[in-house]
Amino acid sequence: MFCVKCGKEVSNEGNFCHHCGNKIKNETVIITSEKSIIQKSTKNNQKIEDKIINVIKIVVATFLLLGAWSYMIGFFLFLEKQLEF
Repeated sequence: MFCVKCGKEVSNEGNFCHHCGNKIKNETVIITSEKSIIQKSTKNNQKIEDKIINVIKIVVATFLLLGAWSYMIGFFLFLEKQLEF
């Protein structure tokens, strides 16, 4: 176990750190490196970017389909007028 104040190793049975005098609590402290935190942040950012890109793709595809549909409707209305005598 390590002291949360000075970071030095202390015995599991003691109530105080022998190096700095800090009171030791029976808590588990998870120590992560700065690099792993940055990697997790980068992965989360990549997931968000992927979701944004997918939404943009869906919006663009929707506009293209609506544009093609309205063009076809206009074209058929034009042909209908041309065939009327």
